[in-house]
Amino acid sequence: MKDTLTDIALPVAAIAAALLLFGVFVWFAGVSPLEVWFLLFKG
Repeated sequence: MKDTLTDIALPVAAIAAALLLFGVFVWFAGVSPLEVWFLLFKG
């Protein structure tokens, strides 16, 4: 059970961290991260 949880949690945490870091870079550029994420997932 622990291996399965780790196999799922690690990639999910990596994706979440990447999205947050991307949001910080976008925010420093002066654009709303929420708008960019909506456009990213819409496209």
